Amino acid sequence: MAEYMSWAECADTKEWLEQTGIRTTEASFRTPPAFPYQTFFEFWETQGPDMVPGALQLVEIHVDQYQETKNRDHEHLLEDLLAQEGVNYTKERTWVDTEKMWQTAYEFSLFKKG
Repeated sequence: MAEYMSWAECADTKEWLEQTGIRTTEASFRTPPAFPYQTFFEFWETQGPDMVPGALQLVEIHVDQYQETKNRDHEHLLEDLLAQEGVNYTKERTWVDTEKMWQTAYEFSLFKKG
């Protein structure tokens, strides 16, 4: 397993996910790149008063990974990153017939102390 920077060490979630070597963007690409690629969404919730030093923030992250063929090696790149961070996640793989591609969705939560 490769050594990755932790989520807290990275400038943002995009930088953290790009360590997988898979093209990554927040929300969507204007024009989808060559396979594989992944998109992500973040949902932030602050536990306690905003802008207070030490406030706990919950970040729910949803990553969609897209592939032309089912390739477990690409999925393992993201799963190894999550494992190194100690993240529990859910995963669901779906064939998107209209686009002729596989979509693997990951959902997980991280905590950040503000």
